[in-house]
Amino acid sequence: MTRTCRHDCGQGTDEFRPTGRPFEEPWPLDRWPAVPTRVVAGREDRLFPLEFQRKIAAVRLGLDVDAVPGGHCLALSRPAELADRLESYLGSR
Repeated sequence: MTRTCRHDCGQGTDEFRPTGRPFEEPWPLDRWPAVPTRVVAGREDRLFPLEFQRKIAAVRLGLDVDAVPGGHCLALSRPAELADRLESYLGSR
């Protein structure tokens, strides 16, 4: 799984392990909140390839994917770049 999800993550990120909680508890709301939504995906994601994410985002959300450098765990492999990208959305609501 490390080769798939964390192939571009540096040393010291092994302590961040996902839990099964998102799959154990149901979504607590009746529907998704009415908030601006963006889809950010890593171009080198080995778990969910970019073209797959483009298709799912278009079909399910009617949105384009904002592709950025990196793999599946952008928050671990490129935290500053991801934060910059997310901040850039604030002025474009």
